[in-house]
Amino acid sequence: MGWLAFDNIEEALQDSKDILLPFDLKVWTLFAVIILFTGHVTFGFPSMPVPGDTGFDSDWSYDSATSETSVPETSIQSPFSDDLDNFIGEATESASISPLFLILLVLIPGMLLFLIYVTSVFEFVMYRSVKDKEPKLGYFREYLGGGIQYMIFNIGMALLYILTIVVLILPLTVTLWSALVVIPIGLLLFVILGGISWLVFNIALPEMIYNDKNIIEGFTKSLEILKSETAEVVLFWFMKWAISLLISIGVLTIVVSSLILLAIPLFIIGFLLALISPWLAVPIGIIFAILVIGLMLYIAVPVRVYLYSYILNMYEDLVQ
Repeated sequence: MGWLAFDNIEEALQDSKDILLPFDLKVWTLFAVIILFTGHVTFGFPSMPVPGDTGFDSDWSYDSATSETSVPETSIQSPFSDDLDNFIGEATESASISPLFLILLVLIPGMLLFLIYVTSVFEFVMYRSVKDKEPKLGYFREYLGGGIQYMIFNIGMALLYILTIVVLILPLTVTLWSALVVIPIGLLLFVILGGISWLVFNIALPEMIYNDKNIIEGFTKSLEILKSETAEVVLFWFMKWAISLLISIGVLTIVVSSLILLAIPLFIIGFLLALISPWLAVPIGIIFAILVIGLMLYIAVPVRVYLYSYILNMYEDLVQ
């Protein structure tokens, strides 16, 4: 075991310096735009055991002593049930014939798929920009196919997560004993699905970029690396999680402090303008929102560049 996860901490820092220093507004702006389209602007605290929020809360109770025959059916009828049924029926009927409803029924899922596709493609753009140490939006055209593959993978994983949640919830409506049996299995499935997502993002995607592979070949390669370098991969996962946590805490402190300093003068200006007319304060609110987004994007640049550099350095060492 070569302790690659520790060695690459400093190497990734040096690569990040080479990319971002000396300060070049164009380079930082291009990275900010790429980060915006990857959806990593909010920094997000890393979670255990997998990246992203895949947990769920449930507070279900079931009284097995209460049966359907123990309570008269009429005792649970609401006096408003007929009105509610009529309202739902009328709303459903009007929605089914409404052109606006049909348009939204197609438009909303279509926009959601498009956004997922764009973020999927820009993950490749971000990796390639860090790899080549030069951000280029033009990389987008080179990874249209890879973006489709990664989008399909993300949608498939989301469906599996939903299915797992459903499988966990159903036993909770039957008996407590069935829940005690199924919940550990469901949690294990969450860990497995999270591990698959982690391997694809941290190893399979770099494999697709470096060797022009498809996502299946990239995932197969990640499994081979996991089998041959299990200890290194586990340490890689832990160190990346720890680094992300420490960076997130530091960035959160900087962001909160900066927002407070930014909000004070704008609040004073907006308050004085609102005394004249409330509408005069609206542009101040818009300016504040734009400044907040811009601030978060530019602060995210060194953070994301470092994390992607760390991933790529680890990938390069693991495949040697």
